[in-house]
Amino acid sequence: MKTKTRTTKGIAIVITALAVASVAHAQLKEPPVPGTYYSAKDFEWKPPLPFNPHPRLPVVEIEPGKLLVDDTGVPDTPEQAEARKRHEEAAALANLIAANPLLAEAERAARQAAQEAAWKANKERITPWLVKPLPRAGDNPATRQTIEPETQSRLLSLAAYFNSEHQGVLEEAAKTGTPTELVFLSGERAVLSSFAEGQPLWSMSDSLTQAVSIATAAVWPGGGAGLTSPARTRPSACGKPVASRG
Repeated sequence: MKTKTRTTKGIAIVITALAVASVAHAQLKEPPVPGTYYSAKDFEWKPPLPFNPHPRLPVVEIEPGKLLVDDTGVPDTPEQAEARKRHEEAAALANLIAANPLLAEAERAARQAAQEAAWKANKERITPWLVKPLPRAGDNPATRQTIEPETQSRLLSLAAYFNSEHQGVLEEAAKTGTPTELVFLSGERAVLSSFAEGQPLWSMSDSLTQAVSIATAAVWPGGGAGLTSPARTRPSACGKPVASRG
């Protein structure tokens, strides 16, 4: 594993440069410089951003295209304080594991066991919905009459399972006061799909982006979704109306 090491002296030099730059920043406002912005307060572990999250604070370019924002005076939010705490705990554990080969091996075995347990649980969860493969040639072949009822029964069971899951999500939403649908100013909608560790998860359709990506210029009028396109309709060769650009 390749690790990045940055000395305290280097950070101190950059902070000093930031202090000097703050005077110039107060005297002259320049347009944002394109590049990758790093946090001076959390330089070692916080991922960089493609924009300056604090445009009013002084910035120093430490390398071509890499800029350091002096956010050392910005107080932590509760989320940032928790993230810092977890980072420090993880770093301390990593140092402890690195110094003890036996502990490192135990940690690796524990991770592998947890992963195998998760795979086993997932397999047991979906096993009831798996359809058995058709018999090979020479065995008693399965016919449509024997396969169709079994497949239909499994599909109905699967539908009942997902309906039960959905009802559980609705009950949790009603209990916690979580809306089942969000409508944004752009008209996009997000539908509540599930909860993970008490936090709601939302599903959104990206159909508009998909339509743009394939240069969709028309949609069938009169559809159940009520979609239209800025075009006029014309009859097609088969008698159905289609939309076309004029």
